[in-house]
Amino acid sequence: MDFTTDYVCIELKRRNLAYFRINLDEMHLYDIELDLQTLSLTLRIAGQTYVTNEALLKSVYYRAPIYLRDTYKPEVSADMQLYRNQWMAFLRNLSIFENAKWVNDPTATFKAENKLLQLIYTARLGFTCPSTKITNTTTISDFLDKQYIVKSVDTAVLQIDSKDAFVYSNVISDKELLSAELGLVPIVIQEYVYPKIDVRVTVVGNDVFAVRSE
Repeated sequence: MDFTTDYVCIELKRRNLAYFRINLDEMHLYDIELDLQTLSLTLRIAGQTYVTNEALLKSVYYRAPIYLRDTYKPEVSADMQLYRNQWMAFLRNLSIFENAKWVNDPTATFKAENKLLQLIYTARLGFTCPSTKITNTTTISDFLDKQYIVKSVDTAVLQIDSKDAFVYSNVISDKELLSAELGLVPIVIQEYVYPKIDVRVTVVGNDVFAVRSE
């Protein structure tokens, strides 16, 4: 269930705007046809038929793109694994409707998840960025006599004893870094900046909305 999307649908109904909603957990109940020649999408849901095309489709609200971190879980059946990754691939490929306004475009979302690319763009915009290195070696002579933030290159979601585990960013000293075993995987090492302020920025077209949290 996605209650946030429920509120969006209520507002669209209030404004008397045409829309249809696709729920990943119910996609096996839909009949779907995507025609690449005409760039049209037909959905039949509970006896109702919905048709859209590149000219009619104005915007797409793409919620919770879990394909980015849909990790393999041994207890999930092969059928369910196939269901999840193939339907997510189908939704991802709806980005062929390039004229629609996407929130968020799957391609842009994938790039936004790239921490290193974020740092490059941030520096280009003139922001001051902490010194950063990605490495799997203890040869870090340029990181000494300070505290550092250590984080995974991408969000790390693991399974330990059939339970989900999440790897958080950690503050460590230079001595801990020098004595650590880093050979298995690369990690991100950054200068520790404190105090700090987190700002979440949402951009819709030319409108920018920023929210600060401390």
